[in-house]
Amino acid sequence: MRYGVIDSFVCPASGTIFSCIISTNNQKAILWYESSFLLTPGDILTKDKNVLLVNGKQAEFILHNISAFNAALWKSLQKRTLCPGNKIHRPSLCNNRAECLFSHCPYGICAIRLQPDSESAAIS
Repeated sequence: MRYGVIDSFVCPASGTIFSCIISTNNQKAILWYESSFLLTPGDILTKDKNVLLVNGKQAEFILHNISAFNAALWKSLQKRTLCPGNKIHRPSLCNNRAECLFSHCPYGICAIRLQPDSESAAIS
């Protein structure tokens, strides 16, 4: 099994990452997973026994679903995810961190998750 990553985006409200992958025989699929890392275009996924490798290194993540690629589903999922990191032109700072379930931004926009109380405390 060998797949290349075409594209990925995150859903901060659920803490889920979605990646579109393609096999060596041109079959596309959508991965739904949780992880501390983001698969990026060009990454290669392979399976060695029961271990998933990303670019030849062991990767740990929780796989929720694998579905056959459907363009309408992919676009629908993208529209529902309100993460500034998913945009082509990413901002240098994120203003959605309080609502985000990722403890560390998959895009590296903000290294520390702000809690609503810490924001108001910092202002006073």
